[in-house]
Amino acid sequence: MPTPSSYKVVSPRMTLSNGDYVSCLIDQEQHAWKVDAIHCTFLPHEAQVILGIPLSSLPIVDCLVWAVTPNGAFSVRSAYHVAKKLLDSQAEGQCSDNSAMKALWKLIWGLKCLSKIRNFAWRACKNILPTKTRLRDRHIPIEVDYDLCEGVETIGRVFWKCNLAKEVWTTLKIHPPNQSWEPRDFIDILWLFQENHSHVDLEILITTAWGIWNNRSSIWQGAISKTALRIINDAHRFMIEYWKVASHPTPRQAVTSPKFWKPPPPDCGQLMGALSKMLPYPLGALEAEAKAVECGIIFAWELGLRQVIVEGDSQVVIHAFNRGTNTPLPIQQIISGAQTWLPNFRSWKATFAQ
Repeated sequence: MPTPSSYKVVSPRMTLSNGDYVSCLIDQEQHAWKVDAIHCTFLPHEAQVILGIPLSSLPIVDCLVWAVTPNGAFSVRSAYHVAKKLLDSQAEGQCSDNSAMKALWKLIWGLKCLSKIRNFAWRACKNILPTKTRLRDRHIPIEVDYDLCEGVETIGRVFWKCNLAKEVWTTLKIHPPNQSWEPRDFIDILWLFQENHSHVDLEILITTAWGIWNNRSSIWQGAISKTALRIINDAHRFMIEYWKVASHPTPRQAVTSPKFWKPPPPDCGQLMGALSKMLPYPLGALEAEAKAVECGIIFAWELGLRQVIVEGDSQVVIHAFNRGTNTPLPIQQIISGAQTWLPNFRSWKATFAQ
C-alpha cells in the first residue's frame, strides 16, 4: 500500500485468501481496477488509496520498486533514512491514534498570522529548522556552540533553555509544568502552549517564537541581540499590522469566463476526432495528466494516425515521455506502457504546451 506510515494493509481479510495476488483485483481485458471487488474487500480509506494507483492500459512487465524514493530506485541514503526513522520511532514509541497530530497541523495552517510565520511553525514542529546541531548532522562542518549562552545549539536551547528565551516566556507568563521540565523539540513547547496557557493568543505565542528564532539568526550574522521586551513588542506589532490588513481585504478581481476548446480553422488542418473520457478513479493531478496522454495515444492509433505530436501542460509528464529516466514512481507504469507503444508510430514527439 502506498501509505508511508506502514505500507501495510489494515483491512480485515474477508474475501481474499493467502494464495490471491493483486492481479485478481484487476480486470485483465479492460486493464482497470475491479472497483466493486475493491470496495467489498477493503476498508473505504484503503479502497480509495488503491483506486488512486493508476494502471497502464497497455501491456507492460512487472518490476520491483523502492517505495521511499521519488523515482522508485533504491539508494543507500534512502535506506539509511528509513532505518533511522524506524529506530527513532521504536525509541520514542508511536501513537496509533494520530488525530491529535492532524488537529495540530490544521491548527497551525489555520493561524491568523503572516504566511512566513505559519511556515516557520510548521518547520519548527517538523524539526527541520537549521540549528547548528542539525547542520552538523547533515555533515556540514560547523561549530555547534550557541551564541547566546553556554551549550550546544538545539531547538530546546534556542526556544526554552536560553536565558533570553526564559525571560521572554516569563514576561508572557508562560511557565513549565514543573521545574525539571525540558522540551526536546519545538512541538513539546507548542503542546505546553495549547494545554496550559489558553489565556494567551496562539498567534502571539508563535509570532514571539518566530521573533526568538529571527533574533538568533541575526546574531549569527553579526547583529546585536534584542532584549526580551523588544522581541515581545515586535511580535505584538507584527500581529497588529496583520490584523489591520486582514480586516480590510482587497477586493477580488472579476472572474474571467472559462475558455473552451475549439477546433482549428479549416485552413489550418482537419479535425480527425475528439475524445472526452471520465475515469472512475480518485487519481491525483500528476496521475490524471499521464493517463490523459496515454488515452490520447491509444485514441490516435485507433483513428489510424501514424504521425503524432503529443502535447501536454505538465512538464513532469512530458519530460518523462521524452527522457524515460527518473520518472516519478506514481506514473512509471503509464509512461512505460506508452513508451512501448509509441515506436509503432512512424513518427512522434512530445512537447510541453503552456
